[in-house]
Amino acid sequence: MDEKLDAKEAPPVDGAKAPPPVIISRANRMDWIDGLRGIASLIIFTHHYSDLTWSLSHPNVLAYGSVYGFLANGQLALCMYFLLGGRVLCHGFYRSAFTKPKPLMDHGEIVPNQPPLKPPTPRWMSLSSSLFRRSIRLAFPALVVGFIQWLICRADWIGNTPEQANEILRPTNLWNPTWCSIGNFWGLLQFFLDLFTNRNHQYMLYAGSALWTTYDQFWGSVLVYILAATLAPIAVRGRFLIYGIVLVSLWWINSPNFLYIIGLAVADLSASGYIRKVQDHWKPTIAIEVAVMALALAFIAGGTDVASPADQVMGDITVYDGKFGWNHSRIWPQYMLISNWYPPTAILIWVELSHAMQWFASWGIFTWIGKVSYGFYLMQFITLYTIMPHLIIAFHNDGNSYWDTVTPTYIICLLINIFFAWVAYHLLDRVGLKLGKWIWDGFFVSKPNNFAALPLKAIKAFFHFLIHAPGEFFTKSTTRTSNKFNGFVKGVHTLFNWRSPTTRPPVPDPTDPDIIAQLHSTRWTSDLSHDQEAVRTAKLLRFQQWTWVGHLFWIPGISALWLYFHPTGKWTYDVLTFSSLWRFIWVLSLPNCLFAYFGFITPDWAPSKTEMDKKPVYREYIRNFFVLLVTKGSNESAVRRGYNKLIKLEKYHPAVKVVVLTDEPYAYPDLQNIVCPKSYVSPLGKAKYKARALDYFRYHVSLGVYDWILHMDEESVTDAESLRRCIEFVRYTPHHFGQGIILYNGEGFWSNWYFTVADGIRVGDDLARFHFQNSVIKRPVFGVHGSFLMTNGEMENECTWDFGSLAEDFEFSQDAWRRGFTCGRIHGIVREQSPTTLRDFLKQRRRWFMGIRDIKGMYGLPNLAINLWIVGVFTLAVTVVNFFLVFVDESLTPVWIAACADFCFITFYTLYLWGLLFQELDYGQKWWMIPVHLICSVVIQPFASVAEGLSAIWAMSSEDFGKFEVIVKK
Repeated sequence: MDEKLDAKEAPPVDGAKAPPPVIISRANRMDWIDGLRGIASLIIFTHHYSDLTWSLSHPNVLAYGSVYGFLANGQLALCMYFLLGGRVLCHGFYRSAFTKPKPLMDHGEIVPNQPPLKPPTPRWMSLSSSLFRRSIRLAFPALVVGFIQWLICRADWIGNTPEQANEILRPTNLWNPTWCSIGNFWGLLQFFLDLFTNRNHQYMLYAGSALWTTYDQFWGSVLVYILAATLAPIAVRGRFLIYGIVLVSLWWINSPNFLYIIGLAVADLSASGYIRKVQDHWKPTIAIEVAVMALALAFIAGGTDVASPADQVMGDITVYDGKFGWNHSRIWPQYMLISNWYPPTAILIWVELSHAMQWFASWGIFTWIGKVSYGFYLMQFITLYTIMPHLIIAFHNDGNSYWDTVTPTYIICLLINIFFAWVAYHLLDRVGLKLGKWIWDGFFVSKPNNFAALPLKAIKAFFHFLIHAPGEFFTKSTTRTSNKFNGFVKGVHTLFNWRSPTTRPPVPDPTDPDIIAQLHSTRWTSDLSHDQEAVRTAKLLRFQQWTWVGHLFWIPGISALWLYFHPTGKWTYDVLTFSSLWRFIWVLSLPNCLFAYFGFITPDWAPSKTEMDKKPVYREYIRNFFVLLVTKGSNESAVRRGYNKLIKLEKYHPAVKVVVLTDEPYAYPDLQNIVCPKSYVSPLGKAKYKARALDYFRYHVSLGVYDWILHMDEESVTDAESLRRCIEFVRYTPHHFGQGIILYNGEGFWSNWYFTVADGIRVGDDLARFHFQNSVIKRPVFGVHGSFLMTNGEMENECTWDFGSLAEDFEFSQDAWRRGFTCGRIHGIVREQSPTTLRDFLKQRRRWFMGIRDIKGMYGLPNLAINLWIVGVFTLAVTVVNFFLVFVDESLTPVWIAACADFCFITFYTLYLWGLLFQELDYGQKWWMIPVHLICSVVIQPFASVAEGLSAIWAMSSEDFGKFEVIVKK
């Protein structure tokens, strides 16, 4: 090796900038509560829609007592509303009172020089102000919606359209709305008073539709605030003793406030750190989750067989409406029966413990609906009675079938109600919040704050509003319009320049004789005809050139046959059925499958040397071509095996240098080894683990524009033909980094059939999706692999490896794209080894998932990659469930969903099987063993997919741990 490789030392640490604190814990995120509220809102809307349309004529659709009947269980969802109210109202207050502050962490390490931590102190004023603002926030929208409903009835805007729609769908519960019985204006005023004083649920539902819950929401909130203030100074044992007493009392009288206090107790457990302590031990966490969800599933799926006995037992020993011992079948509405309140309580406990479910509930669509959920809930009956009947009539008059009438109407009404919710959020909900804060601040915060000053302050505030409000409104409107216009212009520019946010000029060839003397020609002159491995690789690459012809017909053809014989369920020509609610998840995998199919049918041309020599030369010179084995260094056998294989490549080209890069204290003096010292700190201080070693290498060897680096893992090996293809990539393409095909047949191929099949999809992905990326798009839209990644020295110097992510390769590719560097396809092969244990397999995927999850890349692509990964998990779950439901569920799947599902199913299988076949051919497998392996792989593949799903679930269930976990490959 060049002496220069050992001449440099680590840069001075004093010059490094301290990294900004990185908050890596997701345990305290509250988006999931908004998400649960959003999911509950969708369920309540579906419940009311089904009650007004198909519940009588098609009782088996989302039927009560079925698993998917959960999607229309409005009483369960309403209980979730009450639970979440108790959980969130005093969350901030309890955190200030009970949560001990923790030091800031940066990837698992405490950030130095932090100020001393302060003990928790209750914020008492927050309770009184929250109660005041909560009351106004509840009252203002409720009063406005009640007034709108009264106006609709007084103006007769509904007419007889509900009766006409009922004639079309009959039998249904769709009639003229009962809230038109309020009568005149004095009746409206009495109704406004009843909202907060009348606890007769049946009457309030009759007179106020969705507004009937206002009484429980208001008084439940008051009880939560009072109890929280009472318990804050008490020790934990005393608090939970009082919780128990209050809960038993409320349960005995069947008060809806029971659910609010359960939510408050869960908030206390969270703020006090007890939930976190349980989460630190996976066995009790899993045990609690399985136990509560098993019982909840029994209530949901058991229907009346489970719910009725439990409700009757509750009725025999409790009080309802002042009567001890009551018949549960005569109680209406039944939202406080044990069969209604236990499942949401179990779901809340499950989500509270599970980071995976918190992540799922935090999906943007759920959290957005959750934020506007109050308006969504209040406006739904206005939507269902004023708009739905007209849509039913219009679709029926067009000659549509029952479900082609009901299902599109559901979707349109849902979208309209979401729009109404958005309008209500801005005009009612936010106004109520601001109004409450403004009144509170004006009366109790600004000076003077005595009672005598209140009238004068109110008058001053009114005139201040008249004078300054127009100007403030104009200023804010102008600023928002300007910001939106600038964002629009930026978006248009991005739309037309997404592939090349910036361009880079070509690097001219040197003319200085002294510089040229240090360089080598990129022309390949070595003869490889005697190298059997190189010859076999060349043949395989030539074969791969023409496989696109078979793929062009294979996937569509088998998908069509699968659709025709429909072994997993029948389909219908109806555009939508209600089985679409869960089977639509199959469609979400379609983008991923289309990219894979496009990659399969894109010719993977690998021209011969004779053909390549006829192409124009982009780079005539190269100084160093580093084949860099990056390893921690602890697995000596793998390091030496890979190095001894690769060192033979140095004879084929003078620029090739094989280097082993290890972390201190692991060193190999007899090898060409660079050791990254423990003292090395990257310029920004962000690089950790592998990224830190790569950044040290970049600095240590003084990379330049004529240097290239082929990044390899410790067990990676390649051959002379693939090396030639790498050199030709440098010579004949303008790209700055590239990637080829990674196989997993280097060591232990088929020694463990499960992991061999499981890694088949990675090879199939290289042959399909990543081939399409590097050959057609030529931008790292799907990221890159950390191995068989060939980069230019200038690009590494400009981008550096100074990233804080555990997926440094993905983040590196996004930064390179942002700077105008492009990628291409290397027509070569690198051979590696599959994990040898299930734990290593899961750890590997988990690290990828968690690393990519926290990257802010180009156009949100890392987030898209994670979502596509997780969609695959849910698609797998739906597929497994469907195999069982096909025997009991007679609902039909729309043909377009079935076609998408079958296409994705065949595409995923092809990714696995083609990846395995390609490895078999490269390995030189005996011809008769290949069909045996492929047939067995068809059986093993579903179980391999389960492992992929488990790894994603494990990652979603984990907090960021900031640790680069190394798996052992022997």
